[in-house]
Amino acid sequence: MSLKIRLIVLTFIFPLFISAQSFEGGLSFGLVNYQGDLVEGIIEVKETNLAYGVTLRAILTNKIAIRGNFFRGLLTGTDANSSNRQSRMLRFKTKISEFSLMGEWNFLGQDRSDNRGAVLRQKFTPYIFGGVGIILFDPEVFQGTTPDPEGKDYSTFNISVPLGFGVKIGLDERFVISAEAGGRTAFSDYLDGVSTLGNSSNNDWYWMGNIIITYTFGSPSYF
Repeated sequence: MSLKIRLIVLTFIFPLFISAQSFEGGLSFGLVNYQGDLVEGIIEVKETNLAYGVTLRAILTNKIAIRGNFFRGLLTGTDANSSNRQSRMLRFKTKISEFSLMGEWNFLGQDRSDNRGAVLRQKFTPYIFGGVGIILFDPEVFQGTTPDPEGKDYSTFNISVPLGFGVKIGLDERFVISAEAGGRTAFSDYLDGVSTLGNSSNNDWYWMGNIIITYTFGSPSYF
């Protein structure tokens, strides 16, 4: 990331974190799958792989939070799963890392007040999230025993746009568990190392489901 971009990010994001009511930090564990030229439908269930990461969430208001994320996982795909493309004999795998910044909207809020002004802590809320990230990947692709059948140079650094929904539950005053699912467009048709041998008009995607466990620093948000 260039110095100019980093300065812009710090200029706009750092004040948001400083003004946060409280912070949550923790770990995520989940599943990741890929959608692209080596899949017949949206995903191939057999190619689901594990992912893990870390999360820092800043609580800005009752309903709004921002969070920074890092995750790492494995994407795989093969024509052997296809009913009509087995003769093409393509297969790939790649480790993928994502660094992202997301905003969250908590539908029920993380605390509420009754008509007398007393605070009622909200222990449960659905939420939606969206943001922007950067991804690093480096696919190993084969056609039969031939490596890199297209032989083209392409960027293994790209932008992603995470979008999805989830549910948060406050386990106690400090610990929060979130379950969420969402998709990311990679803005690249080379996440699997294949383009002209597949459908070059569509970019690749990847889909994730995560369990996030965080600890609250500062004022408790859910009790």
